[in-house]
Amino acid sequence: MIIKTIFVSGISSVIFYFFNLIYQLIFPNFTIEDTNYLLFFNFVKALSFILLLLLLFKIKNISFLKNKNNDHLLSNINNMFKYGSIIFFIFFIIFLVIIKCNMNFFDSMIYSNDTININNFDKYTMKILIIVLLNVILEEFYFRFTLVKVLQEKYSEKVIALISAFSFGFIHSVDILSIISATIIGYFLAVTFLKTKRLVYSIFLHYIINVDSIIILPIIKLFDPQEKLGENWMFLSFLIMFTIFFIMYILTKIIGTKNEKVR
Repeated sequence: MIIKTIFVSGISSVIFYFFNLIYQLIFPNFTIEDTNYLLFFNFVKALSFILLLLLLFKIKNISFLKNKNNDHLLSNINNMFKYGSIIFFIFFIIFLVIIKCNMNFFDSMIYSNDTININNFDKYTMKILIIVLLNVILEEFYFRFTLVKVLQEKYSEKVIALISAFSFGFIHSVDILSIISATIIGYFLAVTFLKTKRLVYSIFLHYIINVDSIIILPIIKLFDPQEKLGENWMFLSFLIMFTIFFIMYILTKIIGTKNEKVR
């Protein structure tokens, strides 16, 4: 079964790769300064890809937001924070071990972030955030929504979550850490979507993961204006986000329990 799961994951990732290759041939690569072109490119890419999938698989009744009956709204939000806190805690541990043990075979991933500086985002912050959001919507619509809709009649939810995770990991095959990271993230994003049945929660969680550095760097800079932390800011940022998500998870859990008692 695991071989079949990996095979289906491979096919799914190849389809996504092929689609992106077509766009790379049509549109040239843009730099960070070409944010206006990037915005247009990503908007057209996301919109056309979603329309293509809708036509190809004839997907109906898009469960993007909650229906009029909001009985499970709080539990859905609770699930989102629950899996979000798990993701950030896992990555806190991973990066803590990597950095503290000086694992040089992950240097390409770690030091590729050395150029990240909060000042680099001053001019383009909003555009970058929108570009990231468009990419997140594109990936979530394919790797979560579409895969689940297409495979739900053939496979169990556990297998679908694994297919989503593996295929998401395959398209992020920059290095070992990228594959591991994307696979872990992809699994919990898939579980989030399967539990909530609403794409908005996996989109939100995915978006926060992707803009973690942009959100956390200003906070870290307040307490470390001379930037003495060095590479330590990486696992520290995951720890901060884990703390935020875990607190919100506990709060929503408490509120949900109180609501049940009132009923």
